[in-house]
Amino acid sequence: MIVEESKERPQVEQLLSEAAGAAEVLRRVPDAEKLPSVFPVLIASRVLGVGRNQTYQLIKAGEYPVRVLTINGRYRVSRYDLMAYLGAVRGAA
Repeated sequence: MIVEESKERPQVEQLLSEAAGAAEVLRRVPDAEKLPSVFPVLIASRVLGVGRNQTYQLIKAGEYPVRVLTINGRYRVSRYDLMAYLGAVRGAA
């Protein structure tokens, strides 16, 4: 039993560490309602839980879940489109 307990302990510590990491990520996610009307796509990705590399892959494939605007060569997302995608806008599909 001592051997089994020592094997389980690192798993428990790893799960606790992962949970603490997830909580830290949630603290860094901006409140979508307080965002400006148009903002960088990487901020929208943080709200959606999508990483940087995957964000650009999805944009290039035309599969990013929110409409992406190109303004002065930079990718932007409108707050309305993000809120509609999240289901926070009435009547938006």
